[in-house]
Amino acid sequence: MVTDVAAAAAGAAIENEDYERADEILFWMRNDMDASVYYKLAREGKKKRVVREMDADVSRILSLPDVWDGQHFNQAKAREYVDEVYGKDALLRLIEARGGDLERSYEDERKEFLDGGLRAAQNAGGYGEAISMLYAQDLDMRERNALEGAIAAYYHVNKNTGRGAGEGRGRKSDGPTEKEARAAYNKLQVLSMPRSR
Repeated sequence: MVTDVAAAAAGAAIENEDYERADEILFWMRNDMDASVYYKLAREGKKKRVVREMDADVSRILSLPDVWDGQHFNQAKAREYVDEVYGKDALLRLIEARGGDLERSYEDERKEFLDGGLRAAQNAGGYGEAISMLYAQDLDMRERNALEGAIAAYYHVNKNTGRGAGEGRGRKSDGPTEKEARAAYNKLQVLSMPRSR
């Protein structure tokens, strides 16, 4: 009975990562507990405490300058810090794994963001509107060029000219381009303004 109650209390403390409380319970109840249950809980608590401490060390090293910049993991810089502080490769493997996870997570989030931007551009109604939406986004040049090419392909236009694909260099036979139409409209607006005396 004492073993069950003490094991439940210590187990709950371990689950809540309150290792000090678990140690205290085990210390006071050790003589009244079944030895195998006591040792099992003591080992489990110690193992989880070590993992938490290593996790805190890994997080601290990843937060040091030039290790993780929010996009890229600098393995060489992480190795410098680990060698300087710990001098062991076991912790470095954890940092490399976490750094790789952070990079993959960033890349996945960025891919979702870019996919969302492409879907919004496809629903924009036209190439000009889609490109305007694209330039309002926070993108690097590689991402912008890739999306601009995808948008141009979706709307069947040449991304360099904004004209329909296959129209060649000549003037469109069915009227002005969107750019020409806007320029003409702006010119009309200027000409229709009342003149000051």
